[in-house]
Amino acid sequence: MPEQIHVVSSGDCITSIAVEYGFDWSTLWNHSANAELKALRKNPNVLLEGDEVVIPAKRMRETSKSTDQTHKFERKGAMAKLRFCLRAYGKPRPGVQYHLLVEGDTYEGKTDADGYISQFVPPKATRGELVLFAEKKTEKYFIMLGHLDPITELRGVQQRLKNLECPCEVTGEMDDATVEAIAMFMSKYDVSGSGELDEALRQRILQEHGG
Repeated sequence: MPEQIHVVSSGDCITSIAVEYGFDWSTLWNHSANAELKALRKNPNVLLEGDEVVIPAKRMRETSKSTDQTHKFERKGAMAKLRFCLRAYGKPRPGVQYHLLVEGDTYEGKTDADGYISQFVPPKATRGELVLFAEKKTEKYFIMLGHLDPITELRGVQQRLKNLECPCEVTGEMDDATVEAIAMFMSKYDVSGSGELDEALRQRILQEHGG
């Protein structure tokens, strides 16, 4: 198969694209032809719809084995790491028991000391269901996987503000609701500054969101 271009669709990440074409994710992410994309996005799990990923030509691998024996060959599998933080009133929620249902499989555990959930899930999964068991009550949430835009994009900022309970619509425009959401975020997380959406503020939003 010759070298080709994959145009990123909503829900794509490097891992899911690599699985589609039969590569390990690091092969695509570290390929010299994708260096510019890697420098721009920085996170292989957060791409923007319309980004272009170069898919290199496959190379034939030959292995010599004796013909009078049985040999086992394993194809390297791939899983995507899902990681996010649970918060309440701006504070992490450590030690919360959860069930995470993705593609028919259930993953169980507890949030870590910083309130994070980290699980390996199928790379092409697009949604999941999270059930929390805390303080004698059950909470249920539906989550979309691979649909987060980069923090460099205004839509990515709006998505993270919304997840951090600073309400605004994901419009891609700096409207009044987004300005108010930024002000709410700065007050909630004790961030000083003028409220201008500069690189420092984007990185702080990214830090508090956890990705």
